[in-house]
Amino acid sequence: MLERGPSRQAPSGRMDNEGFVSAGYLVVRRVGRPGYVDSAAFPEQIVSASDHLAPVLPVVPAGWIEALAAPPGPFSGFADAAQGNLLWALEADLERFGLDGTRAAELSDWLAVAAARGDFHPPSAFVSVAAARRFVRSFGPFPGDTLILGLALRETDIDPVTAVDDGITSVSRLPACGAPPEGDGYLLGFDVYGVDEGDLRPWVRRHGAVECLASHGLCTNGCGLFDGLDTAVEASAALSACGERWFAWRLAAYPLTAA
Repeated sequence: MLERGPSRQAPSGRMDNEGFVSAGYLVVRRVGRPGYVDSAAFPEQIVSASDHLAPVLPVVPAGWIEALAAPPGPFSGFADAAQGNLLWALEADLERFGLDGTRAAELSDWLAVAAARGDFHPPSAFVSVAAARRFVRSFGPFPGDTLILGLALRETDIDPVTAVDDGITSVSRLPACGAPPEGDGYLLGFDVYGVDEGDLRPWVRRHGAVECLASHGLCTNGCGLFDGLDTAVEASAALSACGERWFAWRLAAYPLTAA
């Protein structure tokens, strides 16, 4: 159990973007605290950029959109199989959001166009808030607990993060992007994720992580995030001491529609 319970109010506020690079914009839902997490470690509802912990829409495995565009040929059967798997996965993604799963094929086509335009990178990252909002307009109405989540990384962490990511994903593209986060977001806090083929792994699912951070006196806020960057960096260092690489990420909320 953590030494201090979570703050019941998130330390939300306007952001200072200096030193940060955008890692994309995700459409996510708040989720209830997982049953395996002690209530002393997390509040009743949390926000996460990891599909391992909370619903993220869409979640497209790297390479599948490319497979959809594969021309007919000796290996087109592989592309057909990838398309079938993609549609099944997108149907499940839609249903996790309480949306119509029968629109999976429409969603697949929409994502393929967005990817070709450079507006979307697998597995889940839109390159701008405007692109994420176009997605929301096209496939809503979304539940009230949905938000656009802006994910940002310190400039000094770009090379270390991409070095451990072996996929052709939004994370792999960070060095080429380098765009600053958009300025109209509202800071929710900081989280700690590992990276594998662009997939963000939440620290709370790592065996012994809660106990590890409890020993350092670290706690989460009303969103299930860390209040400040220094706390998240300390948490990532404590977890990385066991051999895996963990990094501090900044999470900000953006309205689903423009003002």
